[in-house]
Amino acid sequence: MRQVYTLLLLLSFTLTVVSDIHANDNAPCDAVILTPDQTEVCDNFFMVSAQEPEGSETGLWTGPGNTSFVDGNEPSTFITNLNPGPNIITWTIFDSNGIPCSSTSITLINNEVTTTPIITTDNNQEVCDENGFQLAANTDLNPGEEGSWSANNASVTFSPNINDPNAIANGLVPGNNVIFWNIRKEGCSANPASITVTNNEVITEPEIEPFSVLISCETNGFEDLFANLTNQLIPGETGTWTGPPGVTFSPNSESPTISGLQPGDNELTWTISRGNCPVKVTSVTLVNNMVMTDAQIFTNAQEVCDENNFTIEGNQPADGETGTWSGPPGVTFTDLNSPTTTINGLQPGDNEICWTISRGDCPPTQACVIITNNEVTTNSTISTADGQEVCDENGFMVSANTPANGETGTWSGPAGVTFVPDANSPNATVNG
Repeated sequence: MRQVYTLLLLLSFTLTVVSDIHANDNAPCDAVILTPDQTEVCDNFFMVSAQEPEGSETGLWTGPGNTSFVDGNEPSTFITNLNPGPNIITWTIFDSNGIPCSSTSITLINNEVTTTPIITTDNNQEVCDENGFQLAANTDLNPGEEGSWSANNASVTFSPNINDPNAIANGLVPGNNVIFWNIRKEGCSANPASITVTNNEVITEPEIEPFSVLISCETNGFEDLFANLTNQLIPGETGTWTGPPGVTFSPNSESPTISGLQPGDNELTWTISRGNCPVKVTSVTLVNNMVMTDAQIFTNAQEVCDENNFTIEGNQPADGETGTWSGPPGVTFTDLNSPTTTINGLQPGDNEICWTISRGDCPPTQACVIITNNEVTTNSTISTADGQEVCDENGFMVSANTPANGETGTWSGPAGVTFVPDANSPNATVNG
């Protein structure tokens, strides 16, 4: 009886040990893919990940024909050569005997763009209009692919729409505009093609500032003409002044210093340019009224004995200048503006006669000469009765009229006769 009990106990122990060993060989055998299902792939080289097999289990990746795995037994590996569109990828777990015990699958959606974007419009073109730029790109896209235009500036639009390979770009900004042609397939896209279009259209309207002065009294150094200080030029535009030959601008900008102005009208033009595009211009006439001729009188200062008919000569003014004679009140000129003229009405004594050359309201030049009119205008009259008899050689009173200012009266008689108080007094006493 004791032997039977011992045998039963031994059998029980043996069965227990064998049962425990097989229990350790039975792993969970649960295939789990960590990469999300329905993942969009934009390249034919993509990493997939699964949960590590346990114990003596092994795993194996499989996929559609043409696909391959860098290491099909590694839980995390790369799959290549995915087919366009859906690809069912399976992860299978094998037990220690190599028998599949669990598998699971996900779908990878390959939306890789396989067409290379190409823009056939020439690169680096200059345009002179913000609108109407014709574009052209490749049209032979693969199924599911769609091309679209874009730009680095939000103001640029495309007509009839952004997907037309032969669209027209409008709203180009001044300067460089980078235009992109991209091809997309669902959420995937290729590296875009691009070109640069330079819009050199002149945008700013040329304006002469209303506070500019349009009359100059100087040939050089005029600084009162201004352009586009209020409505300023945009970056990339250049403003330039031009004028008659010899006129210079320094600096040649909105506020120049002008030299070399010609006498009279100077038509000055303000031009705004950009690149090789059409310019915009406006012009203004700046009048230079500086007197170029120094006034001269060729007639010398002199004494005359007649108030009328005195001829005087000055120099000839330049074109646009005016010469004018002037003198004391009462003096007249047969031609007030002729360089050679006749003077009448000279006043007794000194007469300052001036020849003035002027132009507009600018400072004139002037030359003057003194003409002394010594003509005697008073007729001499003796009021003492003529033919008187006297009985004394001395003390005879004589009277005459008083000369005008500047004139001198003088008594005279036979040798030895004297006049008191002097010979120039109209009322004198005759002696001798």
